[in-house]
Amino acid sequence: MALHLQQAWHPLVGQQVVIRLSGHVVRCGTVDAVTTDDEVLWLASEGAVPRQLFERSEGFEVWIDYKWETPGRS
Repeated sequence: MALHLQQAWHPLVGQQVVIRLSGHVVRCGTVDAVTTDDEVLWLASEGAVPRQLFERSEGFEVWIDYKWETPGRS
C-alpha cells in the first residue's frame, strides 16, 4: 500500500488515514472532523481508543491510501 501525504485535510472527513509525526506513525483511524482552516483534525473514537485531536502546527501529517491504487478497493 502506497501512502500519500495530504496537504488539504478538510476533504478527508470520513476517510481512513494515517497520522505521522517526524516520520513515525502515531495513529490510524477515520477522520471525524476538520476545522474550516484545515489546521486541526479529529480522528473518531474506535473501540477503547478515544477521539483524538491533531494540529498541523505541531508537525502532524496526514497520509492516505488512494483507493484507485489498491486492487480490490472501491
